[in-house]
Amino acid sequence: KALNELRRGLSHGRALVTSRGAARPFGCQICVRAASQNLSFRIVSSSLRMDTRRPLATAAKHQDSPYPESEPQNTQSLSVPSKLNVRAVRRRMVALPSDAFSAAKWSESELLLMQHTLASWMACEPRTIGERRERAEWCTKLVAKWIEQVGKQREEGDDHAMILSHASLDSLKHYWIRTIHLWKFDGVQLDDIIKAVDTTLLFLQSALPLMPEASKQVDKSFTTLFTMLAYHTRERVAWTVAEDLLEQWLHQHQQLSSNEKPDLIVWTSFLTLAAKCTPFSSSGLARFEKHWHHMISMGTEPDEVAYAALLLAWARSGRKDAGQRVQALLEASEVARASSLCYNISIEAWGRSGEPDRGEEQLWKIMQIQQEQSTTSKAIDYSSFLAAIRGWSFSGRAEAIERAERLVDWMQKLHDTGHTNMKPDGHVYSAALLAWSKAGPEAGPKVERLLRRMTAATEIASLDSHTA
Repeated sequence: KALNELRRGLSHGRALVTSRGAARPFGCQICVRAASQNLSFRIVSSSLRMDTRRPLATAAKHQDSPYPESEPQNTQSLSVPSKLNVRAVRRRMVALPSDAFSAAKWSESELLLMQHTLASWMACEPRTIGERRERAEWCTKLVAKWIEQVGKQREEGDDHAMILSHASLDSLKHYWIRTIHLWKFDGVQLDDIIKAVDTTLLFLQSALPLMPEASKQVDKSFTTLFTMLAYHTRERVAWTVAEDLLEQWLHQHQQLSSNEKPDLIVWTSFLTLAAKCTPFSSSGLARFEKHWHHMISMGTEPDEVAYAALLLAWARSGRKDAGQRVQALLEASEVARASSLCYNISIEAWGRSGEPDRGEEQLWKIMQIQQEQSTTSKAIDYSSFLAAIRGWSFSGRAEAIERAERLVDWMQKLHDTGHTNMKPDGHVYSAALLAWSKAGPEAGPKVERLLRRMTAATEIASLDSHTA
């Protein structure tokens, strides 16, 4: 009879009636202990960490909830092990009742169950991309259910409901932000990011009006979403999703803090994404400039990152006058002139416009300013030389071979004189080889010489690393 009760408890997944008639909450680990004459069962609820020593009247009393009804002081006994694996948390999800979190109005025990389930997923340590995606998907689903429940009880006007308390809303905000960051892993797909976007929009609609002080956290979440979307700029839908997300952010900002300027970091993250989308849309540059002027009209002053996004949008627009336009924008802005990043983009723009010699002029100009002013604000870096070499490589001009080789030699000289970041690497040699590959069969000896240099540099770097 006791074994039948055990099977029934396992199948229903709620409460288990022991041979002594006491109802215990069903956990994830079950120990069966057989004595010589007396067969009894003990539930080890390691997943819930609840006090199960107090017997309950009947199991039917708690049929609608996986938790026994307990006093508020007992809710603090919930804890989650510091380290879990995905399989263990997955088993806990299977053990939950089929109708968990589906009640029209959550009880205190269901809210605690939601918090503990999310904490378990947050504490697990996935080992594969599939497990990372599974963890993020489960947390997204659970947080969405929580937000929906907040929206329902908010519409009913039940201001005294526990789920609308300050502590509960603060916990929801915490798990929502952490859930968005769970999608930041290598191999994440655009469809995955859209799930995080949908959860964010749901949070803005249902939960944020109850906690206007969370506007800063909302800005950070939008920055994270724009940064993740920037890795999928080749897909046209990413540009559409980003624009819709920006519109929602501006609308929400106007409702919560109309007297404050929109956060510049959110703007720059969006503009960087928009600049990377420009080459893959015929109207990309026009759409970018529309958002740029919108930002200016709202009183937000662009910084060097914002100007770099503007220059990048023009540099990769495919227009023949891109180099001239980027140069004009660079000289017109004092903020841009003080940024080495903006100068690097101007070098790239001249190379893409078919005038790599103008880009190389920018390179020597920065070096001259650095020597005269002894400043590091426009210090020559690796990216400047790489952009200039690539400009010559894609130009197809007759002198491209000698000019690219001279830049490689300059990098090596700078490295030998103490500029450790200027050592030519595989990217530099590949760009130079591309210039030589377009010169025809007569460039064979020069290509062979460059390959020997690249091989020697690789062997020296490997020897240095082993010595260190």
